[in-house]
Amino acid sequence: MGAARSYEKFVKEDFHTFDPATGQVVQFLDRSIFANPDCRNWYVVSAAEFSDFKTTQYQLRTERWSIPTPLGIIVFLELKWPQVKAAAKRIPGVSAVWLLVNREDRVVSVVYFQNRLAPFPTAGMDQLMSAPSVLAGYAAAHGWTQIYMAGHLALNIWLPFLPGDQGLAALWPNSDAIPLVPSTSDGVCSPSRRRDIGDRRRVPRDMWKRR
Repeated sequence: MGAARSYEKFVKEDFHTFDPATGQVVQFLDRSIFANPDCRNWYVVSAAEFSDFKTTQYQLRTERWSIPTPLGIIVFLELKWPQVKAAAKRIPGVSAVWLLVNREDRVVSVVYFQNRLAPFPTAGMDQLMSAPSVLAGYAAAHGWTQIYMAGHLALNIWLPFLPGDQGLAALWPNSDAIPLVPSTSDGVCSPSRRRDIGDRRRVPRDMWKRR
């Protein structure tokens, strides 16, 4: 997990970005839009996509469980994965599911992505949020405590980074409802998002690349 820890350090310490609310370059997690950020590196036990992520990941639900001990948790989750995947697929509109763990913090997480069930924002979110957790039965039997559960729109989808900032532009699935597509006034210079040098700021260009 060396790369994950390195990225965690990057996000928590090294990544500085422009805060539109203050007009200042600040540490990423200090941006005024964040409240009580919870940042961890995760081990991906498994993940499944049931349809094309580029067109079917409009909203998501995240749940996290505190577990009494991390001993054997990865092996257990690997064995549990087929049931988790099957249960998630039965939720209306679910287009992908991730099963994650952080052994150091003793936290297990499930993330579900959902397509819109009608042509307007949040369509289907009620079904997504009301569905039982795919881990609820086991959690109750083994003393797991749910510490977080929330649903929200997918603001953007970051695509793989390539050296020299030549990766594909990020996707903005809910831009029809929340016009967050980058503008020339946001202080970000990213050529892969069709920016030019006139929009550069005081940090290295590659620091801005969405990863």
